[in-house]
Amino acid sequence: EADNKQLQDWEKKADEMLQVNDVTRLEKDLLDLLIGFSRVMPSFVGFPALQNAFKTPEAQVKVVLKVVKNLRVVLKKMQLDKLPAETQPKVRSLVVYVYCLVQEAWNTYGASAGMGPAAFWAKGNLEEEEFDEYADEFEEHLVSVLEYNLPEVLAGRLSRASVRFRRALDLGCGTGLCGRALRRRAALDRLEGVDLSGGMLKRARERGGYDQLWQRDLLAQLQREEAKAADLLVAADVFIYVGALDQVFREAYRVLEEGGLFVFSTELAHEDDTMEDMVKRESGRYAHKRSYIERLAAGDADQPYFSVEVEALPLRIEDDLPLEGELFMLQRLPHVQR
Repeated sequence: EADNKQLQDWEKKADEMLQVNDVTRLEKDLLDLLIGFSRVMPSFVGFPALQNAFKTPEAQVKVVLKVVKNLRVVLKKMQLDKLPAETQPKVRSLVVYVYCLVQEAWNTYGASAGMGPAAFWAKGNLEEEEFDEYADEFEEHLVSVLEYNLPEVLAGRLSRASVRFRRALDLGCGTGLCGRALRRRAALDRLEGVDLSGGMLKRARERGGYDQLWQRDLLAQLQREEAKAADLLVAADVFIYVGALDQVFREAYRVLEEGGLFVFSTELAHEDDTMEDMVKRESGRYAHKRSYIERLAAGDADQPYFSVEVEALPLRIEDDLPLEGELFMLQRLPHVQR
C-alpha cells in the first residue's frame, strides 16, 4: 500500500522527462530518479534510489519500464546524431547511461525472474515490435556515437585470412551487426546466427545476411552441433555477458573442424586487476584476463585445443574514453593420436 501511494509521484517524475530537450538535463534527471546522484560513474548495478523508495520489486519495475518507454520518445525527439559537435561528449555519456539502463533493467528484474526480454518489456505495455524500434535507434547511436566498429574490425581480419568458410556460426548475433559485416567482407558459403532474444533475431532476419537463425543460448547451440560441423565460430562483444568460458571452449573445439577459426572479443582485465580469471565490472559486464583465455586455449595435457593470435583494441567509447579490449583469433589444432 505504501508503494502504491508513492508510485503516482514517481511516475509523474518519469513523465516530466518527456518535456526535457537538453542532453545534460536529461542525463541528470535520469540518474537522480533511478540512482539518487547525478554522476559518479559511467555504469551502475541495480537502481539504488528505487530500491530505497519501494519495498517491492513490482513497484520498482513499473517505474523503470515507465522511464524506458519515455526515454524512447524523448531520444527520438532530440535526434542526438544531429546535435552540434560541442554537445557530442555529453551525448556519448548519455548513450552509455541509456545502454546500461536497458541492460540493467532486464538483468535486475527480468533475467532474475526467469523472463525472456519480450515478456519483460511487455510488462510495461512495450510491445516487442515497439521495443525493437527502440533497439534499432540505439544500435544507430552505438555505431555513430560510441564509435562501435568491432564487427567491421573482426570481419576485416577474417577477410585477410584468404580463406573461404564452409559454415560459420555467429554466437550472440543480436540484430546482426557482425553478421552483415561478415557477409560484406569475408568469404562465406553459409552463415547462421544464434541469440536468446526473439526480438533481436526478428531484426536480424529482416535485415538479412543469415541463412538460418537459432533462438538459443550459445552454449546450448554448440552442444547441439555435431562434431566438426563448422569451420568458423564468431562471438563479437558477447563473452562480456558470459563469465566463465571453460565449457564454451570445450564445445568450440569439438564443433570446429581441424584448422577452423574461433574469433571473439573480450573486455580486458589486467593481470593485476584481480586474483581471479575474470572480474565483473560495476556495469555488470565481465572482463577476462589474457592469461585465462590462453590457458583455456591450451586445452589439457593430452590435447591442446587452439593456437592463439591476439591484439589489443578499443571496443567502444565509454565515459569519453576508449574501453580496452582484445580480439582473439584461435585456430583449432589437430587431434592428437594416442
